[in-house]
Amino acid sequence: MYNFNGLYSYVTNQLLLLFFVAIIGLIVSRFWNSEKRNKKLLLLVCVFIVVQIIHLVPIAEAVKEPQLEIFEGEYIRFHNSDDRGAATEYVFDSDTDSDGEKSLYLDTKIRKEMLPEGFLEGIRYRVHYERNTDIIVQIEKLDIEK
Repeated sequence: MYNFNGLYSYVTNQLLLLFFVAIIGLIVSRFWNSEKRNKKLLLLVCVFIVVQIIHLVPIAEAVKEPQLEIFEGEYIRFHNSDDRGAATEYVFDSDTDSDGEKSLYLDTKIRKEMLPEGFLEGIRYRVHYERNTDIIVQIEKLDIEK
């Protein structure tokens, strides 16, 4: 069964970032006071809001209608990426030349729900993920060692 909590968590984090930066930016710019208003900061906040909304549109589409794909490969390594919030980047290598390495993302808490023992090096996995966000929604351990 698919677990979309990682996708929901990513969307929630992005919305919270948008909300807090917008609120803080608007307060600091003093948008309500025409005499003390910082127009450059207000413009910067507005640009940030527009860019963040444009960034959120494909993610919202992924939540509404996820496009799932499957990748089979051997687990290689992980990397804590700062660009995905709390998500960890997991790298897999496929035996087929056409697929190569694939980096997929998953929150550590949700990974513990899906795979309590964690990923083991040298073990092959079948990973179901959402195509647009590369967020893992299901993990199957294949009992085939390389």
